[in-house]
Amino acid sequence: MDININRAIFTKTKMMRFLVFISIFIFCSACSEKKANKEVEFKVRGNCSMCQNRIEEATNSIKGIKKAEWNVDTEILKVSFDSNSTSEIEIHRAVAAKGHGTDKVEMNQTEHANLPDCCKVGGDH
Repeated sequence: MDININRAIFTKTKMMRFLVFISIFIFCSACSEKKANKEVEFKVRGNCSMCQNRIEEATNSIKGIKKAEWNVDTEILKVSFDSNSTSEIEIHRAVAAKGHGTDKVEMNQTEHANLPDCCKVGGDH
């Protein structure tokens, strides 16, 4: 009789552990799906492939950025990011800090002055 009671307790303990494990697994799965992906496009002033590298590097250095592409012809930066990790204005600020103004944040004048001549506003393409 004691053996049956011990078996029942052991089985009940195993079942409780299994249910706790499944609950944690489901909770973690749900949390990982809450990452909000957002896509934005905005104008960033620049002239050449050096500007493109600088703009994309500044953007990609931000936590939560999934993809950043700046088009030299249209001057449009397309960004995909996790909106739980960063915001659109933070992207504008990071780019502007490198000397490239956006439609929401003016360029850092000191950084802009240190850019190669071709990268400055009005520079040769």
